[in-house]
Amino acid sequence: MIEYNSICINCGHEKIGWNSLCSFCKFEPKTRRELCESLVLSLDFSVESNEYGNENISKSWGELLSIGNEIKRGDRFVNFLARDIYLAEKQIDRFAKISFADFVFGVIVLTAPVLLVLVLLVFLK
Repeated sequence: MIEYNSICINCGHEKIGWNSLCSFCKFEPKTRRELCESLVLSLDFSVESNEYGNENISKSWGELLSIGNEIKRGDRFVNFLARDIYLAEKQIDRFAKISFADFVFGVIVLTAPVLLVLVLLVFLK
């Protein structure tokens, strides 16, 4: 089963990955603004704590589907809040700052417990 996690800002259809090509209309966000808007219309858009307080500004999958349906019908021009675009830019900047060394370290840290569990399962049989 395909697990969609974002809505295409161009056609409103579900897609996998906020920064990926839409399989329906072939739109791919490229500009900074398009990337920010695409992130806002995804489950990946999250803000844990911000200058607006601990307000949850991310949208549920149901809310995203509703926005997608409005885009499909042409009933809705998505009016993105300046706050959401600003926070999406900050989130994208954080993604960009992850270095290769940080990535490798993260893989090592996550791999060690998995290997330990597998070894224990083999020896406990």
